Amino acid sequence: MYHIRKTKTASGATAVQVVSYLERKMTLSKHIGSGRTNEEIDALLKIAGAWVKKQPSNRACLIKLRNNTALPFWINVNTSDFVTILSMKF
Repeated sequence: MYHIRKTKTASGATAVQVVSYLERKMTLSKHIGSGRTNEEIDALLKIAGAWVKKQPSNRACLIKLRNNTALPFWINVNTSDFVTILSMKF
């Protein structure tokens, strides 16, 4: 699942980024841009929202087993919040 975040840059501007979290670790998916005024930031937030909506709902995942091996698979999350495993590779 993607999240849109705003963060201050070293120059004092506000960066708008799309991130995802896995095991409490943040991964930057897309840097949308940086703005200084509220109007610029609002426009960047709209762009970020549009980018998130265009992304497929299929996500790659890993199942961690007790022996620290991982099984990759794809999931499909539909609008009714059911998860379907599409394929697994062993």
